[in-house]
Amino acid sequence: MKYFCVLVEEVEYWMEIDGNCAMRQINIDNNSVEISSFQECLSDIEIIEEDIEGEIKHITASEFNTKWNEIMKKYSDLWEATKMVNPIGMEIIGKVRCFYPQGTIVDIGKIKGLCLHEENFNVGQTINGIVHGYDEVNMWVIIHPVDS
Repeated sequence: MKYFCVLVEEVEYWMEIDGNCAMRQINIDNNSVEISSFQECLSDIEIIEEDIEGEIKHITASEFNTKWNEIMKKYSDLWEATKMVNPIGMEIIGKVRCFYPQGTIVDIGKIKGLCLHEENFNVGQTINGIVHGYDEVNMWVIIHPVDS
């Protein structure tokens, strides 16, 4: 993994990169913070360091994770409540939001779901699934799709 903080104009882009693919991202400007677990802000282009515009600062995994955890902390109560109402084995319905390297992101409320399986889903499509587990780092409910 590689970690960057890229400054473009007045926006900081904190990125965790695996190969040339962004896996987690934080965007910080003067008025807002976006985090890839909750907003659709994960870069969808191949990240090639030489092609990055802006000022690049190499950071450590520890620096990235400290910033990540600081931001995610405000969602911890929501995350614990979400796990309580979406226990493993529960049937769940959601709408496909987007596609990340980790899988298909599904809107199931304030917290997102993640389908790990390679499926031929379309954005906006409603899917049925079973809660299989939890991604604690991203605060995603892991969903295995079932035939509807």
